[in-house]
Amino acid sequence: MHIREISLEGFKSYATRTVVSGFDPFFNAITGLNGSGKSNILDSICFVLGITNLQQVRAANLQELVYKQGQAGITKATVSVVFDNSDRSRSPIGYEGCPEITVTRQIVVGGRNKYLINGHLAQPSRVQNLFHSVQLNVNNPHFLIMQGRITKESALKTLEKKQAKLDEMDKLLDQEILPSLGKLRKEMTQYMQWANGNTELDRLKRFCIAYEFVQAEKARDSTFNGVVQIKMKIDELDDKTEIIRKDIEMMDNNISKLIADREAKLGGQVGKLSQNVDELSRTLVKESSILANHEESLKSEQNASNKISKNIEDLRRSIGEKDCAIQKVEDEASNLKNRVEDLSKKLDDNEREHQGVLAGKSNLNEEKCLEDQLRDAKVAVGNYESELKQLKTKMIHSEKELKVKRAQLTSKRDEAAADRSIESEAVQKLREEIRVLSGQVSNVQFNFRDPVPNFDRSKVKGVIAKLITVKDMSTMTALEVAAGGKLFNVVVDNENTGSSCFRMVTLRRVGEYNAELALLLVGYDEEVKVTSLKDEHFKAESELELIHSKLKERDVQINQHSKEQQNFSSS
Repeated sequence: MHIREISLEGFKSYATRTVVSGFDPFFNAITGLNGSGKSNILDSICFVLGITNLQQVRAANLQELVYKQGQAGITKATVSVVFDNSDRSRSPIGYEGCPEITVTRQIVVGGRNKYLINGHLAQPSRVQNLFHSVQLNVNNPHFLIMQGRITKESALKTLEKKQAKLDEMDKLLDQEILPSLGKLRKEMTQYMQWANGNTELDRLKRFCIAYEFVQAEKARDSTFNGVVQIKMKIDELDDKTEIIRKDIEMMDNNISKLIADREAKLGGQVGKLSQNVDELSRTLVKESSILANHEESLKSEQNASNKISKNIEDLRRSIGEKDCAIQKVEDEASNLKNRVEDLSKKLDDNEREHQGVLAGKSNLNEEKCLEDQLRDAKVAVGNYESELKQLKTKMIHSEKELKVKRAQLTSKRDEAAADRSIESEAVQKLREEIRVLSGQVSNVQFNFRDPVPNFDRSKVKGVIAKLITVKDMSTMTALEVAAGGKLFNVVVDNENTGSSCFRMVTLRRVGEYNAELALLLVGYDEEVKVTSLKDEHFKAESELELIHSKLKERDVQINQHSKEQQNFSSS
């Protein structure tokens, strides 16, 4: 593939359309005066090939490639390069059937840029793939040799440098260009296969649509023929129906004639029999209605008898209740009679006492008169007054003692409150110590829920550490280090109990204590003394119980003081 001609319009110094033709397939040279546009022809070729480094075409941006940068009324630059593609072995992939390929690039002032291949719009990547498939890469640094580059290349003094350059070019060709070209050829082949597959798929789709259309027409025709046949059958059935209807009318007429003849022959016996049948049916209806009425009346009488029996039972109950009420009234009447008799006796006694008072005695049984009784009463009043004065003095003294004891009680309450606060602080500290100690020995705590109702908890023996009793306390550390975590295993009576209790177990472990224990076992001087921790735990619990007993005694004393105060206040 080689250049056949170049067409320039609005590109750099070419304001009007200019066609440059007559290119040789192997070697070409462009000659002319300075400023005649020789370099611009080469720049136009690089422009169509998609050069990205615009400094090699002596421009800062694409707008500078337009004639006088668009200030002379020309606002676009168009360059078309016609390539001869007669050699099929060197043609680009996918263009083997084209005798020539025209690549056009056009830019417009303002940033618009487009490519055309054989008059059709194309993406820049497609144009680059076209040129890369024939080993044309305008962005290769060795593709274009500018002025002065030849002198620089000829200035290489030694053959080794030239050979190194050639090796570098061969390496670049072998490692980058040829693999990329093979990959592109493979991708192009796959693309062509895909395009052919899509074309074949479209053809098959059209064929399927045509086949479905033909089948639909056949179905329509067959359906139309079926409809015509059905209409014909319907017409035939209508004719047969008309014939059958006429036959039925004839048969009805014959039947009516036969009935008339039969009645004439029988002489009206059938009529009489039918009348008798009608009378019997009417009597049957009357009797059935009478029977139904009797059944309804029987049911109503049964309901009435049930109601009457219920009323009789209610009356019996009411009679029993009235009998009880009469008995109560009779008892009350007898009580009233007895009371009247008692009152009459009291009335007689009161009358006799009244007679005795009139005679000068306060009572019939007394021998003293009223004056003696009055004197005795005055003496008793004096005694009572002296006793009242003594009680008043005692009450004043008791009030003074009550005030003193109240003051003592308030002071004791304050002391008790202070002691209680101190004791509550001590209790809190002891609880904290108990919590710490229980956290340190929590590895041996083992709790579980019953896996089944009425589970025998004696089957679970407990943690091994609780089941072992060490006689020599000095060997406890060695035993714990040797046994390790196996000391916290749980002992059960058999395997079934262990499997049933496995999901119900709740073990509480303290990670911080385990870390401290590991550090102590690795490098600390102090030994781990589980027994001492247990002793401290028991001591703390005993002290806590002692404090609780003291608090209870103090509460009892305070309650006693409060009761004494209430007694004094009530007295």
